[in-house]
Amino acid sequence: MLAIPNGHPTGGNCRGENAVDLQTSRINASSIAAGNHSFLSPGKNNKAEGELSFVIEGMDNIASAATSGIIGGTSNTIMSGSTGSVIIDGSLHNSTNMGMPAVNYTMVGGTLNNAIDCSGAGFLNCFVQELVLWVIEVQQLDVVIVQLERMLL
Repeated sequence: MLAIPNGHPTGGNCRGENAVDLQTSRINASSIAAGNHSFLSPGKNNKAEGELSFVIEGMDNIASAATSGIIGGTSNTIMSGSTGSVIIDGSLHNSTNMGMPAVNYTMVGGTLNNAIDCSGAGFLNCFVQELVLWVIEVQQLDVVIVQLERMLL
């Protein structure tokens, strides 16, 4: 922990038991490693609220579920009902239960504005939903690559 908890944005609130908080840039006192055994690397305004949760870099990310994590990106949220979920380098992503039964062990990566809501779905249905998001992302990337190739020719 690099800042002394003082209840203000400069130091933040008290951290969770055995939490590691290396973030020094926050605009409110709750942007801390609040979960027991949680981890925050340097970033800005991130929160690791779930037990054993983590946020590595990025800005305005919140990992509320137990054993969940966010690696980079901006304004990503893993809701408390999404145990074991991960978001990798994206913006405005949600891996969330959206008020429904738990959506556990999901992953979203490198895209914009995705929501995983597999509430009530079997494992296969949830897996297919995530696979479709990855296929869409790859197709969008292919279009961008073609456009760049045309510009360079």
